[in-house]
Amino acid sequence: MTYIVKRLPIGSEDFQIALMKYNYHPSLVFNFVEYTSVQPITSAFHEIHISNGPTNTGEALQKADEIFHDKSSGSRISAYKYVISIYDGLSSDRMNALSQAKKMREKRIKLFAVGIGNAVSHDEIVNIAFSKCYAFNHIHLDDIYNQLIQDSIDVSCPVCVRRTEADIIILLDVQKNQSSIGFQYRKTAIRKLLEGLYNDNPNVHIGMVAYSDHADYIFKLSWSNNVHSRIAAAFQVEKDKVSVESNFSHTLQFVGVDAFRSSNGGRSLARKIVITFSSSMTDYSVGIRDQILNLNKSDIEVLGVATNHNDPISNDYTEILLDACQLFVIPTESKTDPFDCLKAVSGMTSYYVCNDSIFQLYP
Repeated sequence: MTYIVKRLPIGSEDFQIALMKYNYHPSLVFNFVEYTSVQPITSAFHEIHISNGPTNTGEALQKADEIFHDKSSGSRISAYKYVISIYDGLSSDRMNALSQAKKMREKRIKLFAVGIGNAVSHDEIVNIAFSKCYAFNHIHLDDIYNQLIQDSIDVSCPVCVRRTEADIIILLDVQKNQSSIGFQYRKTAIRKLLEGLYNDNPNVHIGMVAYSDHADYIFKLSWSNNVHSRIAAAFQVEKDKVSVESNFSHTLQFVGVDAFRSSNGGRSLARKIVITFSSSMTDYSVGIRDQILNLNKSDIEVLGVATNHNDPISNDYTEILLDACQLFVIPTESKTDPFDCLKAVSGMTSYYVCNDSIFQLYP
């Protein structure tokens, strides 16, 4: 919250900030006109303390909507209206949260959903957000800020530029000692991911690597951009015939050295993401984390996909990923599409880049 607000001009003719906290019930910490500069707002942020209770997000969203229509709160009738909901996506009143979010969309209130925590439910984050492009994790704070700025300025402004170049490498563990049902489910998840990415952003380039004790390309970034060809190739991948341990550390090293090369279709300005679908991490987890750290230094983000919260792989992922919000869990049961969590990846591939000089150009 502090990172974003510190970069905004605050005042009666600029951005006005209100803060609400919630568990059982929401409570207004300060309204839109209580503070008219950055310092007291950020100081108030640091006075918020954790408290026990459920996460009644639906009730909180309803209260936020009421605040927008309460003149005593300082809300301005003609101002753009935004809600930035910062939580882990695990609402105690999920159906009410989805219902209240839908009402906000109908009123053109832009709802940003930011997932932070040790077990972020990306499927809920995606479904309450104004659109998948408004679902974020805290690793991409600049994306949140830039989307907010772009939304609130003249649409013809040239200072904010949407970037859509993204190079993504999918990793699929093919070691023999995994259940056939789980393996097929992961391939189905890859199909859903491919369909969603290409439908949302034709400027995405995707490569795929199958690995166990060694890594092999299924297709490179430079391969045909036909989504059906890529899905067909992914579904032809089979498990190993013999039992060997997967060497994920080596695979990550291979990806970092080779997969994003320009000769393989990599683009220098593209956002680079690695998404791994695995049944277990059998090699040394510290070695894996070191490789992920090396990739991160090269601006390559590593995400993990697990099939459900009870899968032991979830614990493995939380040990190696740089942040728990980079784990996408596909639930076995869901009132929405269980693969909705993967839509958050699409949101990561299309984002705005703005220059802070915008406030000099448009005071």
